[in-house]
Amino acid sequence: MAERLSSGWGSVLKPSACYGLLCFGPPRGRNVTFVSPRHWIKGKWKEPDGDVAMRTVLARFLAAYGPASVDDFARWWGVVPPVVRPLFNEHADLLAEVVVDGKKLWMTREHAAALENALPARGAWLLPGFDPYITGSGSIRKQLVPPGFETKVSRPGAWISAIAVVDGGVVGVWTSETKKGRATITVEPFIPPKPAAKQALRVAGEAYERLLGVPVTVAWA
Repeated sequence: MAERLSSGWGSVLKPSACYGLLCFGPPRGRNVTFVSPRHWIKGKWKEPDGDVAMRTVLARFLAAYGPASVDDFARWWGVVPPVVRPLFNEHADLLAEVVVDGKKLWMTREHAAALENALPARGAWLLPGFDPYITGSGSIRKQLVPPGFETKVSRPGAWISAIAVVDGGVVGVWTSETKKGRATITVEPFIPPKPAAKQALRVAGEAYERLLGVPVTVAWA
């Protein structure tokens, strides 16, 4: 078992996770751990009604990752689209149809209504690798990542880079290294950033001091 886990634990542990017997536990340094869901869920567990549970899952998925397609939800759920398509029909009262670059996508009605009066995204963030902002983007990823730079974000071996985001769009990737009690965050922009964006990313990088507990220097590749 140890040999199989060390070579790739996904195929071994997925069945247990699928049946709700296993989930991610507290990290140990750079290593991941796995625990029973009881580790996180305190008190008496009440099994939800199946229809209510699926409606909740769909609503939460779209709240986190919408606008999204049926295919996006199926991929996230780990099934083929025909399995989940009836779910969209059953809960049509929850959904709002939107069109992005000619493609029909779905949001919750609540978020679609809020979007009508929303202001354009403003600000800069340095998001970590595998952040849901990019891993869950699905059908709208091409609106986030400029053409020609997709391989900078989605790397070989299913690796998703840490990303630099300005005003909602991915403008680069970044890495960090800590040596001798000091961290260096190196931003690799896709194109040279404007001074205001560069300063905003610098501030976003320096904010990691609170998380890392050491001084942070922001550099540029």
